[in-house]
Amino acid sequence: MDRAADRITSHSRSPRLCALLVAGLTFLLSGCAASSTTAPSVAPSAAPSLTPSPVVATPSPTVASSAAHGAWIGLDWQSPVELAPYESVFDAVAWGGGYVAVGQFQNSAGHGQAAAWFSADWHGWTRTSLDVPAAGDSSILRVLPVGPNLVAIGSSGVLHCVPPEGEGMVCDPLPTAIWTSADGHIWKRQPTPGALAGVTAADLAAGPNGLVLVGDTGWTQPGIWTSADGVGWNRQSLPKDIFASAHFDGIASAAGGWVITGYTGGSAIHCCTGSAGDTTPAAWFSSDGMAWQAATVEGAAAETGDQIGRVFAGRGGLVAWGGRDGSTGWTSPDGRRWSARPASASSPVNPEASDGDRIVGASYAGGNGETFWVTTDGASWQPLTASGATDKMPSWPGIGVSWATSEFLFPNVLGLVGENGTTSFPLWLAEVVTAP
Repeated sequence: MDRAADRITSHSRSPRLCALLVAGLTFLLSGCAASSTTAPSVAPSAAPSLTPSPVVATPSPTVASSAAHGAWIGLDWQSPVELAPYESVFDAVAWGGGYVAVGQFQNSAGHGQAAAWFSADWHGWTRTSLDVPAAGDSSILRVLPVGPNLVAIGSSGVLHCVPPEGEGMVCDPLPTAIWTSADGHIWKRQPTPGALAGVTAADLAAGPNGLVLVGDTGWTQPGIWTSADGVGWNRQSLPKDIFASAHFDGIASAAGGWVITGYTGGSAIHCCTGSAGDTTPAAWFSSDGMAWQAATVEGAAAETGDQIGRVFAGRGGLVAWGGRDGSTGWTSPDGRRWSARPASASSPVNPEASDGDRIVGASYAGGNGETFWVTTDGASWQPLTASGATDKMPSWPGIGVSWATSEFLFPNVLGLVGENGTTSFPLWLAEVVTAP
């Protein structure tokens, strides 16, 4: 596992003990110099995004009395497969008639090497790229389609920390690494633009005209970066009155524009203290990814000590993780108004993956069992019945079981990457069952 602590991850399932991301996997970028690429007018698009966050309680599931024709009603599970030992997948995308996955391979010396894989059916995987950094570690954390190409973004370099590895360790950001591919098989390493020097990224999302990245270049310096092609980047100039004391956790492209989630206030974290109870949840929205406004945040949890974390977009609304102790979920009809939803007595649904149309989540079902759900607005959840290889589907974390840590929603297919306590990681595929 890459020893860098990277914040921007694949669609990590934080409610599960994410062993894949045990080092934190903070996507540490690097700058502030302007790129020569003109910042795009980033149009809205249905693209999922992800940011690590605590377990969240979302609204109690609401079950519809009947299913409309073509509605999702179940998941048909296939038996999982495993990659070779020490190969870890952090993100995946449907591409070129199959699936492209990116992540890391850990070599015998314990160093991470950025890697990519291709599969025509999610079962047989071929490693198509293995980056060997000149020194240190490398890793690919995200892969997104941008026009005719795939753009993979991660980090590569030597980790510099003070003091040495252990509790209280503070590390400099690793330099950003960018790869591109037209077919998902052949990858080319691109020069890292100066605009991304010194950046710690929180999250990244794609639209039809490019990418938007959110993060900072220091505790008091929030930043938003845009790119037309994923190779050249520009940093936006942020109005201080809108982004005063802002800290970003997530970004999503939704109907009508873009949404950033996070919090304001708090104090810089040094080892084990900071930002514990003096934060206020916050969100921002934009119709074009360039001009931003502050959203209205309502609810008791909006007072102090909370945040609006990883966000998922459906065609009827959005849902986000929230609460540093996992006690609060957030919903919004349009990204402009957010409401806190406290935990219910029953097992809550944790949102896990979205495609801009639907959001899939999971809830604890007793023992090591779990139930999967679907929603289009983040508020009303419908259960998905399980069929197929149900005895081998992912379980709730526990001894001797395999659980999912990352989920990816493709057209009519749910893909999952998991952990089972070994050096190999299971990959599941579940086909969507629709109402007749």
